[in-house]
Formats: sequence, C-alpha cells, structure tokens
Amino acid sequence: MNLWRSTRKWPIFILAVLALTALHFQISPVRLCSPTKQGVALRLRSKAPTTETRIDVAREELPIEVLEHGLQGRIHQEPAYATWNECIILVGGVNYTRAQGAAVLRTGPVTQFAKEGSWGSRKVTIFNMKNRTVRSGPDTPIINNHAMGAMSPDGRMYALMSQFYLLRSENASENGVLHHYVWDFAGGGTSWEKRASLSNITGAGRCEFVHNLMYCFGGSLGAGMATVDTLNIYNPRTDTWTRGASMPEELDHSASVVYDNRIWSTSGRYHVNHKPGTAEAFPKAPSSAASLVYDPSRDSWARVEPLPYRRNAAVATVVRRPGRKATLLAAGGQIFAGIRAGIIFSMLEEYDFEEEDWFCHATHLPQGVFGAAVGVFDNKVYIVGGADGYHISGTDSVMIIDINALGEPMPCLYDETSRPDWWTDYRAGNMANYPYAKHLLSDKPAPLTSV
Repeated sequence: MNLWRSTRKWPIFILAVLALTALHFQISPVRLCSPTKQGVALRLRSKAPTTETRIDVAREELPIEVLEHGLQGRIHQEPAYATWNECIILVGGVNYTRAQGAAVLRTGPVTQFAKEGSWGSRKVTIFNMKNRTVRSGPDTPIINNHAMGAMSPDGRMYALMSQFYLLRSENASENGVLHHYVWDFAGGGTSWEKRASLSNITGAGRCEFVHNLMYCFGGSLGAGMATVDTLNIYNPRTDTWTRGASMPEELDHSASVVYDNRIWSTSGRYHVNHKPGTAEAFPKAPSSAASLVYDPSRDSWARVEPLPYRRNAAVATVVRRPGRKATLLAAGGQIFAGIRAGIIFSMLEEYDFEEEDWFCHATHLPQGVFGAAVGVFDNKVYIVGGADGYHISGTDSVMIIDINALGEPMPCLYDETSRPDWWTDYRAGNMANYPYAKHLLSDKPAPLTSV
C-alpha cells in the first residue's frame, strides 16, 4: 500500500525524516575555504539586511547578481586582498560608508581624521564564494589603509601595510615604511607574524606571487606623495627583499593578475602638483591606461595595448570560459581629480592575451565600483566591497558576474584617442547614476582637465 495513503505508517515516516535531518546537521557543517583548521564558519550578526537582491537594468537583462549587504556590514574600501580556493580575504582599508564619509568631511578637515587613524581598519574579513557567508580573521597588528597583499602557493597571506598612507606621520621613522606581516591562512593560524619590512613606500601598490617569490610593484609614499616605479621581490624562505627591474612608469592604484607565469598590470594613476602640509593635500592625479607585463624569468617589463579608457583602482581577474581561451577581465575603477571631482566606472572590458587587444562589453555593472576585491569561483566573478560612490563611500555589497552568461565582448567602438571628449558624456551619466554625496555638491566640481 502507498505510504502516503497509510495513516498507520505516518509516525514511522516522520521519525525517519527527523532522524535523517538530525544526521545531516551533525555531519554537514557550513564548509569553509579548504583546507583549514578553523572549524565551522560564523555567520555575522548584523542589523543589515541579508536577503539577496537581483538588480535588472532596463536596457538589457544583465547576467550580474547583486548581494545587498553581502559582507554583512563589513566595509573594506581599497583593502589588501587575495584568494584561496573559494575564499576572498580582505585586509584593512578605509572603513567608512558613504553616509559616514559625508559626516566626516562635514565636521572637520581631511587631515584631522587621517591623523586620528580613523581612515583605516585592523579588520580582516573572509568571504566564501561557494556558500556566500562571511567570517572574521585575526585583526592586523596595526590600523591600515591602501595595504598591499598576496597569497603564497602554500596558503599564507602576506600583507604590507602602513597607518600613514593618508597622512605623513609626526614620527619621521614611520614615513615611507611598509610593515610586513604574514598569516598562515591555510594552516589555521590565529595571528599575524612580523616579517622584514619594506622602505620608501607606504601603500597603494600591487603584490603577486609567481612560484615561490612575491613581487611588489608601484605604489606611492602616501596620499599626494610621489608615486614610485620600483619592483621589490620578497623571498619567504630567507625573509629578504631584493630589487627587480623598474616599471616603465610610476604608478599606484593599479590592477594586476598572474597569467602564464607573468604579471599583467593595467590602469593606475600618478601624482603631480603635490602640495604637502595643506588641508587639501591631495594633488591632481591623472589616471593611466597603461597595461604592462612583467616576466620574472627575464626580469623585464614590456608595454602592451593600453586600456581603451584610463582609470585607477579598477579590479582585474583572469576568466576562463569552458572550451575558450583565458582572458583578463577589467571592471570598474575611478578617475581621481581632487576631493570634490572625479568619476567612478561601471565598465567591463576584456584583454585577449593571444590577440594582444582589448574588447568591450555592452553590459556594464549595475553600479559603479572602485577599490574592491575580486575572485573567481565556479565560473562566476565576485566583486566584493570597495566603494560604490565617489571618494569616501565604502560598500558591503557583492556583485556576481556569471561568466558563461556574460556573452562575448566586441571590438571597442572608440577609445579616448578617437574621442577626446569621452569623459564629458560619461561624467553626465555618472552624476545621474552615482551622484556625489551631498557634502560634495556644495561646491561645483572642477573641470576634469587633469585627466
């Protein structure tokens, strides 16, 4: 007789279901980024909504999902970050939301809040791309922003950081020093350990591991200070630094990936007209479209086709569609032209390593973003945190791009060489879609002559 029709067997069926359910929860904890010894992941308690929201743009159905408050209240604008298996690790960064940033700049000069150390964080957040959960890692030893980091092949997170990127320290010995720490992420470490520091730079550069060496390049001496073209190579086995070939140009706020045992860097910015010691110490900082490739086997840099549109603080990652060749995907970014002027971007572009050319997507991100972390898992790109508005505007949202559904990019219709006034139209749309916070609208933004 059918079980569903037998009233006498219902109690047995219910007990069986309850037993199987209990067994499932005993042997199936929330899975962490493996391998690890840290135990069951903790879902952060937050007043922020935890529901997932899909945003559709009217012009086309986007294969991009947005998790509002996907970081559950954690803010990491321009952090150091790295990936390990299905996890993205975010370290420090500016920790103000757009509303908090507006309040800060209304109540005091920029230098005051930088001096108090409030433009930075010791927090470490791990976002699991597989189950979309977040948990905390060990706090860093010092408050930091614009840190630089990379993951070693054996799962150790290396981070170089300074509290004084946004302001020169009154302690001269701290200026131009990057403190260096390592966390044994894969091995279940619970704290950061000190390693050999790096001098003549305080942040905003990039680090990548190729085999067993870490390559850190670019950056600057601090906000508004000189950008650098140096390449510093770290050997974890000996805890020593050596100098490599200089970059073709001085850049900070670049994006980078490793492909074919080479480091590919794109976008960035360089500082000019610095006025140290002033309340508005940020200079006009033209963005760059430079795309560079470094070959460790030859210790040499080469230029490749530049981005169609210059910008900085974009994100970049390598994507591999099933059965297709790998490409470099660049997303978002900003143009910084002072405290009260600039643009954030929602563009998506791909660099074809074989054809050595950039291609553009008609699809854009649902919202502009810069200074985020990025990772790839299960044919999806995760853009995590960063800022979703101009200047101080940290977000805890996560954007997820379905690579298979994104479609093929097309040849770019034009670039800034063929259309020098491109930013005028883009800025008009930018202001409509991602408006300045109210405190920035009190003054008319200056023309973007510096770009």
